[in-house]
Amino acid sequence: MLRTYETLENTSDLPRRRGLRLASFALTAVLATAGAASLAVTPIAVAPVAHATAIKPVAKASEFDPGNIVSNAVFFDGAALSAAQVQAFLKARVPKCNKSASGPTCLRDYKQSTPSIAADAYCKKYAGSSNESAARIIYKVGKACGVSQKALLVLLEKEQSLVTSGSTTLNMPTDYKYLHATGFACPDTAPCDPKYSGIFYQLYYGARQYQRYAKDPFFSWRSIGKNNIGYNPKASCGSATVNVQNQATLGLYYYTPYVPNAAALEHMYSTGDSCSSYGNRNFFRIFNDWFGSTQRPVRGAIQKVWIANSSHAGKYGRPSTVPKCNATGTYCVQRFAGGYLASRSATGFALANTAFVTKWVATGSTAGTLGWPYSKAACNSKGCRQRFTGGELAAKPGKALRIVPAKIATAWRAKKHVNGALGAPIKNAVVKSTHTRQRFAGGFIVIQKNGKARLVLQSLATAWAKASVRSAVGLPTGNRSCSGATTGKGKKAKKITVCKQKFAKGWLVAQSTGKTRYVNGAMASAWRKYAKKAGYPVGNTKSVRKHGKTKFTQTFAKAKITVDYNGKVIVKKR
Repeated sequence: MLRTYETLENTSDLPRRRGLRLASFALTAVLATAGAASLAVTPIAVAPVAHATAIKPVAKASEFDPGNIVSNAVFFDGAALSAAQVQAFLKARVPKCNKSASGPTCLRDYKQSTPSIAADAYCKKYAGSSNESAARIIYKVGKACGVSQKALLVLLEKEQSLVTSGSTTLNMPTDYKYLHATGFACPDTAPCDPKYSGIFYQLYYGARQYQRYAKDPFFSWRSIGKNNIGYNPKASCGSATVNVQNQATLGLYYYTPYVPNAAALEHMYSTGDSCSSYGNRNFFRIFNDWFGSTQRPVRGAIQKVWIANSSHAGKYGRPSTVPKCNATGTYCVQRFAGGYLASRSATGFALANTAFVTKWVATGSTAGTLGWPYSKAACNSKGCRQRFTGGELAAKPGKALRIVPAKIATAWRAKKHVNGALGAPIKNAVVKSTHTRQRFAGGFIVIQKNGKARLVLQSLATAWAKASVRSAVGLPTGNRSCSGATTGKGKKAKKITVCKQKFAKGWLVAQSTGKTRYVNGAMASAWRKYAKKAGYPVGNTKSVRKHGKTKFTQTFAKAKITVDYNGKVIVKKR
């Protein structure tokens, strides 16, 4: 519906013929020079990385939903790109700037002084500065007005091909493109308003306008829900009933008031028919080709690692889900076509190992026992591990992954995880009412009911792994200690190492040249008293019970100790 031009504030509220353009003067020039067929196989853009590798266009007509062209989460993300990321993007679009001697430079090299604009109901304050780059203006405008820097880049391209101007000699930057960069205040029924001319005002008021569409009650002739939207200004071309699902899409229809017809969508990268319009189609197409998805935002540290891997042109591809973060935003994870990316605070990383991802997903992913990814997987010759907020996944090389629960994982990391004496886990954790234990290549970690962590290492662990030995000595109450000892006499004397550890019911004792033995019951107290005289045990404690009393006997390296039925200790030298 055409409306009478009212005020400067409302200049761009009117339907505009600009929506009929293919996307940019650059595309029109290519069509005029080479024909539509060549355009269909010529990528309009490359991935948002600091290089210029061309990619295959990814926008599909089957994915275009006229009622949901772009999600609110994507469009109104004022922190979508930093100024440095915008600059890298501009340089990637135009690696070498072609410009005329009399015309302006490419957007990648453009700078101007900007005014300060006070905050209002639609945008926060914009603090002007001298010699600001186009990238910084785009970043600051997006942040001030809560509109994605990605959306602003697409707007500049679909309206005036300004992002890619200078990439070829057929597509040169011009004063006209800068004056009317986003098409703001250029209605169908009146000349463009000079008050809003120039890249800064075009960007600022163009972004602000989308907030006006959302907040100003003046914009009421369209709404979220069913709307009758024409294919073209020509009434004879007809219209479609579009069920608009979100504010971002509604804003696009206010800005460019036509919906693409079937012919425009069928020929996504060229022309449709005489009733086709292209503005909103091109927003969808360019956004997908440049940033992967109009529905699923990629943000923050995840975006950094995604861009570093060539974004949707790289091995991770397009986002398959929206980012999922914990309540504080400290941890986030997002699924892509080629795998998962995650972040912890400002650090992004990949969940690249298929076995880790499979195991994590099988546990319930973020809702499971492992929780949020904490760091990326790391492997060496001793094992592989990946840390999560609820524990770790780890394994010896070539072996099955094991879950290391959180409390055990804390003690394990304190001992240098796979690189320490414990090595990688070789069994799953066992949870009992009295304790939790897990077997590692080099021993056990035992977490008792009071939360105290104890280690059972090497040969002591081999013995304690047997149920009969665990029953005999109980849970560890101390850590291992080792000292030197002598075995044999005279020329046969040999220095050995003896290691012992206190348990709830007694001791485990291992010698470097022999087996591990246990000392339990009343014998444990007796041996502690006569240890120097008796030496290390060479057999396990034996007991005989009669008439409600127990006699204990045990052979040691230097003596045999008996604790009789009345508790008397008898030490006989060997």
